[in-house]
Amino acid sequence: MRRYIYNSFVLTIVLAVVLTTCCALLCGQIVSLLSTPDEIYDSAYTYLYILFLGIPLTLLYNLTSSIMRAVGDSRTPFLFLAFSTIANIFLDLFCVTVLKWGVAGAAIATITSQGMSGLLCLIWILRNYPVLKMKKEECRVQTKAVRTLAVMGFPMGLQYSITAIGSMVMQSANNNLGSVYVSGFTAANRLKLFAMCPFDAVATGVSTFCSQNYGAKKLDRIKTGLFQGTAVAVGYGFVIGILLIFFGRDMCLLFVNSSETAVLDAGGRLLFCSGFFYWTLGILNVVRLSTQGLGFSGRAIFSGVVEMIARSFVSLVFVPIWGFTAICFTDRAGWVTAVIYIVPTCMYCLRKIERELAE
Repeated sequence: MRRYIYNSFVLTIVLAVVLTTCCALLCGQIVSLLSTPDEIYDSAYTYLYILFLGIPLTLLYNLTSSIMRAVGDSRTPFLFLAFSTIANIFLDLFCVTVLKWGVAGAAIATITSQGMSGLLCLIWILRNYPVLKMKKEECRVQTKAVRTLAVMGFPMGLQYSITAIGSMVMQSANNNLGSVYVSGFTAANRLKLFAMCPFDAVATGVSTFCSQNYGAKKLDRIKTGLFQGTAVAVGYGFVIGILLIFFGRDMCLLFVNSSETAVLDAGGRLLFCSGFFYWTLGILNVVRLSTQGLGFSGRAIFSGVVEMIARSFVSLVFVPIWGFTAICFTDRAGWVTAVIYIVPTCMYCLRKIERELAE
């Protein structure tokens, strides 16, 4: 186990160097590809460039939190993530309002909070998990271990990449609507990502629980964990959805000046529409990640493809007709479509596991 953890750190460092270098060098082309309006091109470039430089910090959290979840501790990385998310909000206010760093300050706040969560996880591992402390002879790069990690990890990464492509298409379509909608979309998106954190935590916990019980051949516990985890995520989705419906516009004041009423209206409208569908995101995250954890990575990836197609279709076909109103339903179309696919797919996978264990 420790050998694989060491090789995962090596693989992550290599990926961090490659991704950071490539993304930083191609930042200008990426900003242009997103159809960024000329009046905010420089700001968008600055923001994205700093985020790209923070890729190693993001990967640090992803790796260390995954290690902690793998040994049965899903609570601590969630608490660190919640702390860093709240810290991100206050750092945004401090860097932008107090230090007057503008867009660069917002980006610095983001990567700083990501780094905080990653370092907290790393320190916690070193102090609380002596079983993970490596011996000198275990710190060797092993081709077989790297290959195994890549085969297991890249399909999941591909799933997120496919989903991100749909988000980029949506972002590009929204950018064509002008700077007011770009600002409103950005403010609403920050709140959306904050509201999604518990979904990711619950889904990761349920996925780990299901995969562990699959190894123990306890199908009844898999079904119970999947049902209860989905219920928790859906319940949270209803609560956060109600908050966004009634208070979404006011929440945008965290990132937008009260005098920019058009931007606040745009952000509030997006959050208002999102609020009615957040419960579907609870189902999607838990069921999809659990399907992945049970070994059906191809089917989980295809759900990402379905989501990307739905999101891209609405962005390319309906945004030119209905403008920002269509943007408000683009994400939601992706969520609902993916849920319609992944739920019966997961049920089929469970029946397949049941037949397998019965033999």
